[in-house]
Amino acid sequence: MTRAASKDALAAFSMDLLAAAGANRDSAEAATWAIMHASLHGIDSHGIRLLPWYAECLRGGLSKGSPNIGVSHPRRAAALVDADGGMGHIAAYRAMDEACGAKPLHGTSPIALAAPNPGGDAFLLDMATSSIPWNKVLKFRTEGLTLPPDVAVGFDGEFTADPHAAVALAPVGGRDYGYKGAGLAGLAEVLGGVLTGMRLSIEQNGLALADTRMGHFVMAIDPTLLMPMESFAARLTTYLDAFKSQPGTYAAGGPEWERRRKREAEGIPVPDGLYDELRACAAGFKVSFAL
Repeated sequence: MTRAASKDALAAFSMDLLAAAGANRDSAEAATWAIMHASLHGIDSHGIRLLPWYAECLRGGLSKGSPNIGVSHPRRAAALVDADGGMGHIAAYRAMDEACGAKPLHGTSPIALAAPNPGGDAFLLDMATSSIPWNKVLKFRTEGLTLPPDVAVGFDGEFTADPHAAVALAPVGGRDYGYKGAGLAGLAEVLGGVLTGMRLSIEQNGLALADTRMGHFVMAIDPTLLMPMESFAARLTTYLDAFKSQPGTYAAGGPEWERRRKREAEGIPVPDGLYDELRACAAGFKVSFAL
């Protein structure tokens, strides 16, 4: 059985639980916004199911609930954000705030790009450079599902469809063209690890969500530096309209926008297993649970 919970109820529960676990309001709001964004767009592997994990990270001291986030400017056109061991959500948002121009400054191996579309849904690309993200493996374990072919390998280095046997992810491109995904992963490693001075994937201990030295690289580009905003919007609309003319095809972010509209109207699905996890977590933190 799968229940449907309203976005407001889930967001309120997230705020209460994270606060009980030790997060200050800014950290709780940032994490809740990220969780709800994923759940509303149907990215359930990175949505509300991660809330108990974040709460345990806070309670166990793996993440600081009230970090003293600092910003330095090693170069005139760059900002370096020190998250002070806080949760990644507030750190990434703070970094993007710096990149977007409150001052004249411009600042795992996922790659993301968002392009505003004044006339409709924004272009949203947010992808792992592995065939699937690790959280989907964990989701498949919880739900007793079989992995798609050629997305994960076991200890023997061979592809496996068993999520419990999976120990590593294959890069985008699969068995024959994985070098393309590996190249994209290298791009993310150089920008997010080498350039920031944080740990590379090979230097992490496997507990990526609990690693306080994980780097992010963010950059904001003002389209009006190159063309009027109206021209940018018109060109982006031309690109997106090309997909609309072919039923069943989508630009990046298209299916997620459709799921968001559906879930805003009908609620966010919460399977029984996840419902039980959230209820148990609420009891452990002595937070009311009324989904």
